Amino acid sequence: MTQQEIIDVLNAQLKDVSRFKVRDYGLEVLPRVLVKLYENQNSCIECAKFRHEGESYTYNVKLLFEDNKDDVKHFEDWAESTQEHLKKGHDLHPKGKQFTKYLLVGMLFGLLMGLISLFWVEEQQYFGIISLGWLLGSVFGWILGKYQEWKMQKQGRIY
Repeated sequence: MTQQEIIDVLNAQLKDVSRFKVRDYGLEVLPRVLVKLYENQNSCIECAKFRHEGESYTYNVKLLFEDNKDDVKHFEDWAESTQEHLKKGHDLHPKGKQFTKYLLVGMLFGLLMGLISLFWVEEQQYFGIISLGWLLGSVFGWILGKYQEWKMQKQGRIY
């Protein structure tokens, strides 16, 4: 199955479900995960098992929205274990994950640098220095995160 076929199957079932609920359950990543599972199913037994379960969710996704907590919990466990397997077993990462990590580290680093630089400025400038440190750290993290994801995308390690 191609990613577009999976999206079409999901869209046909989720016509009257709000986008918020779809995002809340993490269904936007399901087609990308299934494509990677299809690619690896012949060389990895676990991927074949996860693909089979993922297909059942694709064709019965409407059941997740019928207030059955057990189905939702099972789906969330499946999604978490599938993504963990793809990360550890095949070094594949979801789109945006590395970017978010670098952005957060950049923000924290910038904030820390702003706090450290408070020792050399006047008291009236504290807020400005902390804000500037946070902003510069955010920009630095954003650039590094985008570069890292671009590099991983070229290597085929992003889904």
